[in-house]
Amino acid sequence: MKNIRKGLYGKRRFVKGLSLIELMITIAISIIPTSLISVLLISGQYSWDKTYSQTNKQIEIEGQLAASIFGRVGRKATRNNCSFAKIIKDGSSDIIRAKEVTFQYWCTGEATNTMVAETAKFWLDANQLKVDYQREGNPNTVVLANNVSQVEFSRNANQGCVRMVLKLQDVTGADSYNETVTITAAAFMRG
Repeated sequence: MKNIRKGLYGKRRFVKGLSLIELMITIAISIIPTSLISVLLISGQYSWDKTYSQTNKQIEIEGQLAASIFGRVGRKATRNNCSFAKIIKDGSSDIIRAKEVTFQYWCTGEATNTMVAETAKFWLDANQLKVDYQREGNPNTVVLANNVSQVEFSRNANQGCVRMVLKLQDVTGADSYNETVTITAAAFMRG
C-alpha cells in the first residue's frame, strides 16, 4: 500500500514499502499452506518408511526366495514324478496334503554329459525349510528359509500342480501387528 506523507514544503509524497501490519498478515497467511505441505511431506515419509521396512523384512525375502525355487524346481518335473511323504489325513479324497514333497526330473550330467535323474525333496526340519538335492549320487542340502512355523504341500489328484503354503514367524518382534507372513506358491509340472 502507499502511504502518504507530507514533505518539508507541504507537498504530498508517496512512500514505497509495507507497513508492519501488512507484513504480519502476509506471514500469517503464508504459514497456513506451508504447514499443510509439511504435514503431507512428513506423513508421506512415514508411510514410505513403513512400507519399505515391511517389504524388505528378512522373513519376507526368504519366503519369496523359497517360493521362487519351489516353482522353478517343480516345473522341471512331470506329474508322474512327484511323490508326497508324511501325508496329512483329511476327509477329502481328491486333494493330497503332505509335509514333504519330492520332485524327480531329468537333467544333463556333469561328468558324462548324458541325461541323469535328479531329485529335490522339500521338507521342514525344526524351523527351517530345506531342500535336499540328489544328483548322480551326490546329496546336497540347502536351507531355503528360517523361522518357518508351518509348511504344507497339496495337490489335486487330477492336476499337474503342487501348491506350497509356507508360514514364517517374525522373531525380531519389531512389528507386533504383523508377526506371521504366509507365502503361497505353486509349481506347475509338465504333462
